[in-house]
Amino acid sequence: MFDDLVAFGRSGTPMFGTCAGCIMMSRSIDGMPEQKTLDLADYSVARNAYGSQVHSFESDLGADKEVRPAPAPSGAGPRGGTPGKAESWRPDPKVFGEQPLRAVLIRAPMITRVGAEGKVLAQHDSHPVLWQQGSILTCTFHPEITGDPRVHQYFASFVRKCAKGPYAPK
Repeated sequence: MFDDLVAFGRSGTPMFGTCAGCIMMSRSIDGMPEQKTLDLADYSVARNAYGSQVHSFESDLGADKEVRPAPAPSGAGPRGGTPGKAESWRPDPKVFGEQPLRAVLIRAPMITRVGAEGKVLAQHDSHPVLWQQGSILTCTFHPEITGDPRVHQYFASFVRKCAKGPYAPK
């Protein structure tokens, strides 16, 4: 089944992974080089990075209109840039509109490195929490819990675009 998931993800068919799905779709897991992943997008994660179940929390993504990313531990900046370089970041209005997005992070992974080919759609404390690369969308939080449909609406919109565009299944 693992190889089938890899083939499906690499076919250009849109896939959306949340929390554990974010971990599985990553290129690598920090501190776990032996752990096999689907390697469907160029980013790395740290498992349970915010702590155990009792450290789960909620956050309003996009409440700050400007975020300054901190250097990623891997040596590349959080957006693939130079470590320590402050970059302005504004929430993507295609996902957020003008209102913050409530995110529920339950034993959440942290995206610690992203490649240059993708797009950060949302951040929490300078780390990407919603990331898109081609037909792959991944997030570290649980958008299904809050009742806010914007992340799922965004995914549905790019599923429609992919059916006609460059990521159309072959």
